[in-house]
Amino acid sequence: MLEAELHFLLLCGFHYSNKAISQKVLALGLYPGQPKILEYLLEHDGAIAKEIGEGCVIDKSTIANLLVRMERQNLLYKRSIPWISAPPTSI
Repeated sequence: MLEAELHFLLLCGFHYSNKAISQKVLALGLYPGQPKILEYLLEHDGAIAKEIGEGCVIDKSTIANLLVRMERQNLLYKRSIPWISAPPTSI
């Protein structure tokens, strides 16, 4: 009976889509939260950590750790203060 309930179907849909997205993100070598930050910086290049955290709804300590990890991965770099997306490498 529960399988026909709308809330159950929505929960299943969320679960399976979230699982598929997580697998794709991990396959790219990214951690949870990083795609959201990269997308935010695409629209707000030069944003500071506080702006990124507010725009992505991520708390201060988490955003700080994510940005440091992303800098180590060469996904972005830090100018004197703001974080910006890493420039594309030539192929």
